[in-house]
Amino acid sequence: MRVATLRDGAALPRRAYDDDAGLDLAAAESAQIAPGGRATVGCGIAIELPQGCCALVVPRSGLAARHGITVLNGPGLIDAGYRGEVRVTLHNTDSEAHFTVEPGMRIAQLLVLAPAAFELVEADALAPTERGERGFGSSDRVRLRAPAPADAPAVSEVINAHARELDGVDSVSAQTLIRWWGLPGLSVELDIRVAMLDGVPAAYCDVQDVNEDGSQIWIDLRAPSAAHATGAARALVAWAAERAHELVASDGLIRALVDDRDTAEAALFDELGFTAVRNSYRLQVDLPEDAPHVDDLTGFAIRLADAGAESRAVFDLKAAAFAGAWGANDEPYESWCHDWGVADDLHGGFWLVAEAADGALGGICLCRAHDDGDPRLGYVGILAVNEGARRRGLGRALLQAAFACYHARGMRRVGLGVDAGNETGALALYEGVGMRPVRRQVSLELKAPR
Repeated sequence: MRVATLRDGAALPRRAYDDDAGLDLAAAESAQIAPGGRATVGCGIAIELPQGCCALVVPRSGLAARHGITVLNGPGLIDAGYRGEVRVTLHNTDSEAHFTVEPGMRIAQLLVLAPAAFELVEADALAPTERGERGFGSSDRVRLRAPAPADAPAVSEVINAHARELDGVDSVSAQTLIRWWGLPGLSVELDIRVAMLDGVPAAYCDVQDVNEDGSQIWIDLRAPSAAHATGAARALVAWAAERAHELVASDGLIRALVDDRDTAEAALFDELGFTAVRNSYRLQVDLPEDAPHVDDLTGFAIRLADAGAESRAVFDLKAAAFAGAWGANDEPYESWCHDWGVADDLHGGFWLVAEAADGALGGICLCRAHDDGDPRLGYVGILAVNEGARRRGLGRALLQAAFACYHARGMRRVGLGVDAGNETGALALYEGVGMRPVRRQVSLELKAPR
């Protein structure tokens, strides 16, 4: 297809991926669209379609979902003989917000098609089909929308249904979901969707810019098997991919974590071009009936931390210990404090620190209260030791102290997650205190299109 640029700075239509059907159309001029209004925006190009082809101008799903912006006459038809400027008439369906179009903004997609050649034949009757005369809305059962706090119990049940299919236990509470939806860097309206099937939650997905700089975008899909059968999971993954591409930086990465037993979910990401790059394990240990042993340390003492007074020191140690590690999150301090409930009694968890005689922190062990339906399971969220204090038994002693604290709280199992490629010997440490793998997860990765 031949393309001529008619204005300086006009962008050629392009595919985000080689196998995409549509080509992105970018605006070549600015426009302001009032609530309920419309504007025709030039793309600064003319096209010469291949012989026997036409083109359709269709809306971008991201603009529609986030801002209510659609193509007024979508799909707009471009015939093969047209040689004028490609222009798109946009409609702002939002009843309150203005929308600004800037040059270079992707505003629509161009779909080039070869219409079938056929001859019209008048007939007295038509061949029967299973669908027959059932029309508008008969197959449109899935709808995506942002959740509200009142949805938390139903959404947590969907997530737990997925967890029970894999592990036989629940994985999240409604209270935990509401807390997660309040993360400073996560927008419920833009970054979270629930797939509604006939008006009932069927699957869940969120997209998080973990470092809030576009360097790492993580997609978290929770879809029971029924959501795959109805197309709800596929709809969510398509939305998540679109949202992730809007957030990711030009040199960033889009990632997802999939349980290695969830082949249906893995297949959806595979269709989008994701590749497996890393494995991680969920480990667990059964605690003894008697209080667990805690090793003695030379030069350090383990104590409970005061989260309110020591959160900055703990955060700085964590950031330094994991600097350069694969997948390490460089999230802002404020977001990290919210996630760990620094201002809310750690959401029922506790922090342990290994402190030197001069008051310096050599290591930390941050523990969460259980989030699922098993009150006998505790979770170690972060175990980190300063580089200068490693190979002195701090990690092992902190882990043992966490086991003892959980034991005193009546819990008899403790879990944690570890990167299988960890180069600090963490996996050997955990196995050395009796922890065993109970689940393997696969990290998938997609590079941002250049």
